Amino acid sequence: MKVRTRENKFPLLLDNKFFIPILLALIILPTAFLIFTHQDKVYLRRVAQETMYFLKQQVLRYERFESRNAALDMTQVTNRAKILAQSLQDKPERMTQAYLEDYAYAQRLDGIMVFDAQKQIEASSFIDKGIYDEMLKIAQTDLISSVLKFPMRSYMDQFISKEDNIVYSYTVVARQDKPGYIFAYRKESTQAADDSQSYMDGLFGSYGFELGGSVMIVKDGRVITSNYKKFKNKYLDDLLPEAKDKLHDEGKNIYSITYNGQVYYGVFEQFKDYLLVVFFPEKAVFANRFRDMAYVMLICIIAALLLIYLHMRSSQEHYKQLRKQYATIRAISSIFVTVFALNLRTKQLEVLQLPEGVELDIPKGTDGVKWLDQMIHANVKQEFYESVDIFNDLKALQARLQEQKSLYIEYQDKSNMWFSSLMVPQSYDDKGEITSVILVTRNITKEKERELAYQEQLRETAREAQSASIAKTDFLRRMSHDIRTPLNGILGLVEIANYHADDLAKQQEYRNKVMENAKILLDLSNDVLEMNKIESGKIVLAEKSFDMQQLVNSMSTMTEAYAKMRGLSFSKSFEGQHKQVVGSPVHLRQILTNLASNAVKYNKEHGSLAISCREIGCVDGVVQYKFICEDTGLGMSEEFQKHAFEMFVQEDSEARTSYIGTGLGLAIVKKLVDIMGGTLELESKKGVGTRFKVVLSFKVDEKPTAEKPAESKQEASLAGRHILLVEDNALNMKIEEFVLERAGAVLTKAVNGQEAVDLFAASEPGAFDAILMDIMMPVMDGLTAARTIRALERSDAQTVPIVALSANAFAEDEAESQQAGINDYLSKPLNAQQLIKTLQKYLH
Repeated sequence: MKVRTRENKFPLLLDNKFFIPILLALIILPTAFLIFTHQDKVYLRRVAQETMYFLKQQVLRYERFESRNAALDMTQVTNRAKILAQSLQDKPERMTQAYLEDYAYAQRLDGIMVFDAQKQIEASSFIDKGIYDEMLKIAQTDLISSVLKFPMRSYMDQFISKEDNIVYSYTVVARQDKPGYIFAYRKESTQAADDSQSYMDGLFGSYGFELGGSVMIVKDGRVITSNYKKFKNKYLDDLLPEAKDKLHDEGKNIYSITYNGQVYYGVFEQFKDYLLVVFFPEKAVFANRFRDMAYVMLICIIAALLLIYLHMRSSQEHYKQLRKQYATIRAISSIFVTVFALNLRTKQLEVLQLPEGVELDIPKGTDGVKWLDQMIHANVKQEFYESVDIFNDLKALQARLQEQKSLYIEYQDKSNMWFSSLMVPQSYDDKGEITSVILVTRNITKEKERELAYQEQLRETAREAQSASIAKTDFLRRMSHDIRTPLNGILGLVEIANYHADDLAKQQEYRNKVMENAKILLDLSNDVLEMNKIESGKIVLAEKSFDMQQLVNSMSTMTEAYAKMRGLSFSKSFEGQHKQVVGSPVHLRQILTNLASNAVKYNKEHGSLAISCREIGCVDGVVQYKFICEDTGLGMSEEFQKHAFEMFVQEDSEARTSYIGTGLGLAIVKKLVDIMGGTLELESKKGVGTRFKVVLSFKVDEKPTAEKPAESKQEASLAGRHILLVEDNALNMKIEEFVLERAGAVLTKAVNGQEAVDLFAASEPGAFDAILMDIMMPVMDGLTAARTIRALERSDAQTVPIVALSANAFAEDEAESQQAGINDYLSKPLNAQQLIKTLQKYLH
């Protein structure tokens, strides 16, 4: 293709590599000179204004030094600000703008600002907004707000307004109603100052002015003071004859002045009875310009050398860039299966990339849109036809690509492979309409399979969460039923017992049944608490020596009695040489008890139950026992066996009136067996029965300790022991009182923690042998009472045993009580033997 180019009329000039650097230098250097000159003048104006402002302040200080009336005026403003502070303290409702305006008018104040401790205005009153803004800046300085740290301090001064040169007296005092301060001001007329040369000479002291500035204060045409002694007491007309024309300039312009053959730049301003003169040497004013121009010239030289270097390498860099762009395009294109270019005007399709080994011959003049449509419909699954047709719709293509920048679609071909197609604009015409597009296709089968698998995983997780929620809801429903059922029995039995008040035999029968229903409620509570301990990881296995056969016999005795009550036959067997082992007997008993309890609950009428324990091996001091619990009960379906060890599940929901349980028994068994490192097997058949096999390992106790003889009732006596009983519930108090007094204890009773603390503090040291403390009580709870008692300064405060009695049975409750200084923790309902035994442990 032939490309027409314009002829270069100035080849030597434009092709010369020095042309651009020279042109840039001719533009940059004069521009930089003007800019730096302007910057120095701007800086000069600012310094001159600041210096002039300083001179005004010095003049003002001089006049204030000589003016007794000025001091009196500031004192009056301060006194009126203090009166306002006292008024706001007496009546805080006066903190309003209306009150401040009335007060300012009455006291002839131009402005009042009331600040809080963060230097923020709570209320204000002012006459002139311009001076108000200037005063606000002063009022928020650190010097003014220092009264926050020293409320007894007040501060007063005078200020000359930059706008109108009026003198203002201001003061600041601390607020009395709350942390903060009050800032008040008013303007006053300037008074003539006496000529005190000694004070005037000390106005500048050793103060150094920027840019080496010279300053003069002129009165009646004579220099009364200056930072240079050579100017003092001389007439301005003699020093600067050209200053006559600038006396009424008011400091608005900066003038060039010649003195002793040197050029200076200065300003003149009439202030009160004084002419203030400030001027600076030209060398100091434009010192930065000379330095900055040197830098600019150096930069220009470096830039010129760099441009020449870049010009020499431009051709080579351009070629490298083209190669890099080509390599980038090839790398990007490698992730696509096909790449096509489609001209929307001619509908010509150009093949830019195809899979390796694939060739396409598209005849000239072929409608590219129709060809693509035929190819896609021949390979894409039918359910994607509609979305593909929308994707290839040229009529709506312009509008869609204008809004979305690109079009994207995913589809599956007839070989079940997934592809994605992306269409992006390639070129536009002068009107901004798209003339051609690029269409790329990529194989996304692996990504799509991962995405679909992840979506299925999410759906499965949602199903599991829903199942868990349903199970928990079902558990609460069953718990409500299982709690209300024995409660209904207890209430009904009490009602019947009241009717048969004189029949002692029936009374005994009803009490036994009440106790049985109460134990059912306790078992329900214990199961829930035990599962909570397991789930929270707070189960600690004991390392205790015990007799395996004795444990099995003890558990079997209770199970046999329970089975006979239900009309079931019961058998047990034990085979083992290593009977004395080391392990956690409490948790082993719980496993066997839960299995046996389920076997009794869910057995048939006149059914049977068998428990066996057999040693199956002993290696290196570790013995393995297999426990089998087998029944002829209802059995489980194969489907339910998959979920038998999950929490809150029970298969026979229609049998709730006959079988009471939480659905946690088997879950607890499975968790405990896993924690103890054992195995658990389940075999069951619906309508036939169920068999559980548990295999656990224990260390052999090579040196078994002799069993301690059972304590006699006399050893468990609390005769003569003085106990402080703290309980807010009257019924619980009566029960505990009965148990303790029956054991011979002497009681002092308190109904809340505060009363217990008072009784203990008022007693003689050692008067109480122990304290029984309820936890949840009014006025003061048991934990606070225990901490208070331990903190008392008396000999027995740290040693008196404190035993907690609480309906809270969670491990964290017990840990919290230990932190409060409680020695032991007993959960309700009260076990009389356990209570007496626990007290005996601490009463030596």
